[in-house]
Amino acid sequence: MATRPFLSRLSEGDSEQVELKAAPKPEEIGRSVCAFLNTKGGTLLVGAGPGKVIGVKSPARWVETLQRHLAEKLSPQALWSIDVEDHEGRSVIVIDVPQGAEPPYVYEDEIFVRAGASTQTASVRQITELIERRHAQAVRWERLPALGTDLQDLDEDEIRQTAQEGRTHRFHRFRDAESTEGILEDLNLSRGGSLLNSAVVLFGRIPTRRFSQLRVRLARFSGEHEMEDSRVLEQNAVSVIGQVESFLRQHVAISSALTDSVRRADKPAYPWLALREALMNAIVHRDYAAFDGGISISIYSDRIEFWSSGELPDGMTVRDLKEERISRLRNPDIAHVFWLRGFVEAFGTGAARILKQCALAGLPEPEWRVGGGGVRLIIRSALAAATPPAELNSRQRALLESLRSGDPVTVAEYSRQYAPNVSDRQARSDLSQLTSWGYLRREGRGPSTVYVRTPRRI
Repeated sequence: MATRPFLSRLSEGDSEQVELKAAPKPEEIGRSVCAFLNTKGGTLLVGAGPGKVIGVKSPARWVETLQRHLAEKLSPQALWSIDVEDHEGRSVIVIDVPQGAEPPYVYEDEIFVRAGASTQTASVRQITELIERRHAQAVRWERLPALGTDLQDLDEDEIRQTAQEGRTHRFHRFRDAESTEGILEDLNLSRGGSLLNSAVVLFGRIPTRRFSQLRVRLARFSGEHEMEDSRVLEQNAVSVIGQVESFLRQHVAISSALTDSVRRADKPAYPWLALREALMNAIVHRDYAAFDGGISISIYSDRIEFWSSGELPDGMTVRDLKEERISRLRNPDIAHVFWLRGFVEAFGTGAARILKQCALAGLPEPEWRVGGGGVRLIIRSALAAATPPAELNSRQRALLESLRSGDPVTVAEYSRQYAPNVSDRQARSDLSQLTSWGYLRREGRGPSTVYVRTPRRI
């Protein structure tokens, strides 16, 4: 079933970063995707109208059609992701488009931009601004030349595998898919015959010889300070994923229970999808320019902590991180390769997916902390949620006893039905506590905010 934020976007209608399309018309969608790329990014909801779900028949076929159409008609090739969300038996195609890193983008020889809630052809002034923005973005760290590095320092098998998967699953067009140099040029990992830093990050044979900050540190603690196992990984970003997942599977606890069929059901202490999303976010969004940075993953008895160097994008808060759908990519070239390889399926939904997976597993709400040159994500286990830090008050207990898993409640409903004699501030505090203890999960923002009951029992 679709999430509440999905429904709230329908009720809000078209805006600068949301557009509703009743039917999957490739030409209209192409113009809108082009406009979102050239502006601030955005989301298209295809098969939806203001406040209602219309639905798209044969959504899988339309997803492939739209993927192929956008790959062929948009230039330069760009990042966007297509997903299908279902609501009451009807399918909506969701197209998420991050702000493009290579403006101006062209769709069928025209340049489009977003103006308020509409898509329009760019003016001469707007085209000039887009070109200026492109030059300003070209100096980011991943685009700097990796001096003294040549093709022998890269894993050519992984480069060719990327091209193969990109052509097969993402319909990515390579001018010369048989040439390693050509593939790197098309992926913006090489320029003028010189390899860029991003090529070393993604495909370097031993990338830490050049950039020590690429190391990934893994640790398993028996207490808060007693280390049972630790490793330092020095592979490239593409290869390191399997090594991290192997370490997590080795050390994440597995619980067993007998099912109705008297068979044992093994369940990890953390949802794998949440852990994988946390890893992808750490690799794709970290600040690679920080020479004292890196990635560290620490496994404790009651939690797993993911730390990566870098601050949140300017003007973005932890609340925005959890509630926004559109991603502001720090390393779009690296993110593009991860998308082509299928490691990342959608942009801007990572935090929301982590929150949802943990809530479905009955875990406390994950916590993001920003400071000290990095972002730390703390995912706590059911063990941490076993005993709330305080007793449930009568209002909270009455709410939990009346709701079934998946039932939503708003602040106004809670205040009216369960907390009529306390202040609005106290009512919100009650719901925030229940969220932090894993009984509720928060969805939406502003007036659309709801709290949804999780499977966790009192």
